[in-house]
Amino acid sequence: MLLAMTVPLGRSAAAPAAAAPAAAVPAAAGLGQDFMLGKWSAMGDCDQTIEFLKGGKVMTPMGEGQWSLTGDQLVINGGPGSESVPNTVVKVDDKTIRLTRAGHQPEIQKRC
Repeated sequence: MLLAMTVPLGRSAAAPAAAAPAAAVPAAAGLGQDFMLGKWSAMGDCDQTIEFLKGGKVMTPMGEGQWSLTGDQLVINGGPGSESVPNTVVKVDDKTIRLTRAGHQPEIQKRC
């Protein structure tokens, strides 16, 4: 299971750059905590699912755990023995996400 920065260009030397306040990580287009809620499956038949619940609780085939989403970084801790590694999540459409973990092939998850 797996689970941008804009740089201003062309500043004039006559106008010194003011220090910008730290910005929150923006949510990817249409991607957010509410979007992730519900059951998802990589199997396509929804026999084995990951269910994201409000409050950061997640139910996996291995048991209960925690999840968080910051920008496009999804972290799932599926309980004892689970590895908490960030996944980059991309909303493909309202029923499909793509999860990519460093060093692994992307995984498609479908909403159940």
